[in-house]
Order: sequence, then C-alpha cells, then structure tokens
Amino acid sequence: MAGNEFIDPSRALHAVLDEAHSSYTERDLVLYALAVGAGRDPVDLTDLHLVYENHPDGFRPLGTYAVVPAINAYMTLAAEGRNAPGLDFGLDRVLHGEQSLELLRPLPPAASLRHRLSIAAIWDKGKHAVVVTHVDTFEARTGELLCRNELSTLVKGAGDFGGERGPHGEVNMPPSRPPDAVVTEATLPQQALLYRLTGDWNPLHADPGFAQLFGFERPILHGLCTWGFAARAAIATGAGGDPRTLRRFQARFAGSVFPGETLRTELWRESATRLILRTTALERQVPVLTNAAVEFDPAFSSR
Repeated sequence: MAGNEFIDPSRALHAVLDEAHSSYTERDLVLYALAVGAGRDPVDLTDLHLVYENHPDGFRPLGTYAVVPAINAYMTLAAEGRNAPGLDFGLDRVLHGEQSLELLRPLPPAASLRHRLSIAAIWDKGKHAVVVTHVDTFEARTGELLCRNELSTLVKGAGDFGGERGPHGEVNMPPSRPPDAVVTEATLPQQALLYRLTGDWNPLHADPGFAQLFGFERPILHGLCTWGFAARAAIATGAGGDPRTLRRFQARFAGSVFPGETLRTELWRESATRLILRTTALERQVPVLTNAAVEFDPAFSSR
C-alpha cells in the first residue's frame, strides 16, 4: 500500500495514539440527555430519570453518553496534532460514517476517565478512504474498562492508495414486515447548537460558511445527536424506558438531518433483547440512520 498525501497506511494502521483523559458529572449527563431530546414532556416521569438528579426513584444516566467523551478525546488529540502517524487531513475532509458502542456496565453518575485510542482499520473505497478508530474507555481510579467505541470516518479524496476495500454490503436489515413500533420526534431549529455544548465543536454543525464548503445549504445536525434520539426511542420501546439495560448500539449515518426536521424511528423486535431500527428525516423521506441495531442486558439494571 503506497499511500498518498493524506494517508500512509504502513505507518497509520494499528498505531496507538496518545492517551487522553476526561471527566464528567451529573450536569454533563443531563445536558447530553436534553441535547438528544429528553425532557420534552414535563410530566413524563420516565424521561425525568434522565434529566433530574433528584428524581424520587433515582437519576439514570443515558448510556449513549459514552460516545461523547470518546469522540471528544479523538477530536482533542487531532486538534493538538497528536493524531496517528501517517494520517494528514483536517476536518474539512471528514464525515462521520458509522458508530458502534459496547457498554460493559451502566455508566456511573460521575467519573474520571482514561481513553486509549488506536487505528483499527483503513479501507480504500476508491475516491475516498475510511479510517476506523477504536477507543477503549477506562474508569481512571480503578482501571475498570467501562466501554468500547468504534468510529468510522469517511475521508474525502483520500482513497486510491492501493488498499483493501474492506467490508461491504448491508447488516442489521429490517425484516419484510411492518415495524413493531414507530417513534416520531421533531428536532429543534437550534438542536445542533445545543448538542455541540456536549463538546463536539465541529464547525460543520454551527458555521453556515463551513457547511456550504461541504455542499450543505446550512449547518447540519450531528450524526450522534440523531443517534441519541434513536437510542432513546429504542430504550422506550425495548427496555421499558430503563437506560441502565443498554448494552450495544451500532448504526450507519446514511444521510444528513437539518435542525428542525422530524425524526421517524421504526423499530423491529428481533428477540427479547435486540431491536433493529431505521431512522428517517420525515419531511424529505431520507433515511438518516441505517444498518442499526440495539441490544439490552436486563441484568445491567441491578449493577
């Protein structure tokens, strides 16, 4: 694999990046839950678990928050020039392609974290490239592994370096029957500006000029904000609203959402603990999350 001016696979593949450290509190968890649409109904006590630390039955972190410190660690290392050797491109070339999360236990309400990042795969997609980054997140004090994240980044114009094309085809496809549940929620016109307060500062989601460089008429919603909306729909449908049982969630970002659009999430129950889902931007009938599945572990809620 000869590489090109953006990617040198011989140096980047399997490289381990510098470790990163972060922490969060209940306030960060509440902000995240609000940023992905929780708390819309002021008398919904189930949703109140996610946004009110003094809930009479206890505060319950939304497990998909675990992507936030991992993504923030990735972006911080890149901003500081501590990205993997052999990768030389900026935010003007990247789009988030896929995300998978595995939780080893429910998130604690506050924690100090240590993140270990490595380049798991680099795929040559022809004109473009896909870089897969693996992030292990540990509780800093005890060393316990809390979660694993894997993010796939599409790098525009960085392909044709002589590498393998990588996996192709569809996974987690909905069955050929009507969905078992449908959840429809409108996003706010300022949803992206709210979500970026969780730490994802990519200007694509705030700066109209930057968005236009990518070919968008205006800033788009973070894919992981849509991801969080879909996760809430899945938790409500498949886990009785209890976020503590979330074990895995993976999805492909198939299309963009403009803040203010309505998200329609269709869910199919594959087993007692697994759902297939698909999310569409309703007004334009554009699929925005595909190849998506959520898994629950009821035993998690007792940990």
